[in-house]
Amino acid sequence: MLDLILVRPRVVTPLGTLPPRVQPPDPIAYLAGYLLKFGYTVKIKDLLVEDYDNVEIVGNRKINGLSDVMAVDRILALNPLAVGINFEFWTDTLSVKLLVESLRKAGYKGAIILGGTNASALNRQILGDSDFEQEKILGVDIVVNNRNVGGGEYSLEKLLYCLKEVSNLREVPGISYKEEDKVITTNSLTLEEVGGVVKEITGPARHLYPRKDGMDIYSYYNNPFSGPVKFLPFASLFTSRGCPYNCGFCLEGKDTPGFVKGWMRRSCEKIFREIDLLAKEGIKTILIQDENFGGYQPNHLEEACNILDYIAQKRIKAIYFPNAVNVQSMIMDDFKLLRKLKNLVEMGLTIRLAVPVESGSDSVLKIMEKPHSINMLNKVFYFVEKEGLLRRESFELEAWAMVGYPGESFGQAGKTIKYMAALAKRFPRIEPAVFYFQPVPGIIAYEGRDIPPEPQLESQPPNGKLKGLVERYNRKVKDRFKRPNFKPMDF
Repeated sequence: MLDLILVRPRVVTPLGTLPPRVQPPDPIAYLAGYLLKFGYTVKIKDLLVEDYDNVEIVGNRKINGLSDVMAVDRILALNPLAVGINFEFWTDTLSVKLLVESLRKAGYKGAIILGGTNASALNRQILGDSDFEQEKILGVDIVVNNRNVGGGEYSLEKLLYCLKEVSNLREVPGISYKEEDKVITTNSLTLEEVGGVVKEITGPARHLYPRKDGMDIYSYYNNPFSGPVKFLPFASLFTSRGCPYNCGFCLEGKDTPGFVKGWMRRSCEKIFREIDLLAKEGIKTILIQDENFGGYQPNHLEEACNILDYIAQKRIKAIYFPNAVNVQSMIMDDFKLLRKLKNLVEMGLTIRLAVPVESGSDSVLKIMEKPHSINMLNKVFYFVEKEGLLRRESFELEAWAMVGYPGESFGQAGKTIKYMAALAKRFPRIEPAVFYFQPVPGIIAYEGRDIPPEPQLESQPPNGKLKGLVERYNRKVKDRFKRPNFKPMDF
């Protein structure tokens, strides 16, 4: 019997929008790599890419990927002890619910496990501890918490052992499950214990990914979140886990039951080994997916620069930072990280950097609990300008901000628009995107709100006045967004 199938579910998007982006499901591939070390048998099923062009229409939504009927047939044919579903985004609630329902209707008796950022944030609600039916997912047995911080690997390995030996689930740290209609959340690992797990995380089991026409399927589609890359094939790399900050709009910003708050770097030795494998496979572009690549202390910065140097030694052609680099790490130690990126550009590498502006108002940044200020942002952009980085075709820069955040006034939203418009005027090659704040359950800024009848698939303007302001801005900057699957207001 197969021990576990790890599933990336189909992707839900609004009707009439572009097809979804195709990002490698690296979170579950890292899980698989960790479990394989312990002798477990694991498969990956990426339902999005196994039938990317298949579209199911449900109301005002469309779902791309392999139909649930075919997905269930393929899963049952492998007879797994457990099915683990990566529930990363609140917007995919519908596809996760339909898959779980289809598995149970087809008679699957094994354990159905959810994990991922959204599942961790809503672990108890998913299992029924909620007043809102739209948060519950019937048929789920267990939710594994702490995936982003790193305890998820440890918890999942212990959970599989427990399921195989029919042991008490209370012995497994960092999970939630139902026992006699009561939701139980077990104790989490300590941050120190999680740090030990993160140090031991090896590379993802990329060999389990599907391929198409002789190419890894994600490079074949070449449409990750950061937009099409110039040099193929590409691969993602996580060098660290977690986040130490408390940003009000982020699922990692809020402490929830079973969630370990913190940040830690993987073992540099294991990171270098993973980079060696990528170079051996002929990877040309690396997408560093960390939430906080530079860390928040000088020694973290030194590690980050060493990792960049090692990538450069392997003749990789491009490095992208699709999840941005935190502002304070960019200015720390006399712009050490930015100077390193400049050095790589001078060596011939292509660098694509994203700057998380978030707001043009210091007051709103404080409400958001962002760790940076407008002055710190100005220092970053001054360095970019002074060093002439954007005069080089091999340096690409994007910046993003949001408006409509709870507690923000119309005047403060106007400051954000003006700040982003000034960046657009100052840097002809920057891509400056402004989004509407999108509230999702599990974030600090959602507290006290009513849960919508279904997940919002697009961020909505809170009022017509703000909508008009953003639409005028978008008309001015729309020519900046050359990527075929990206527009200023498109997540």
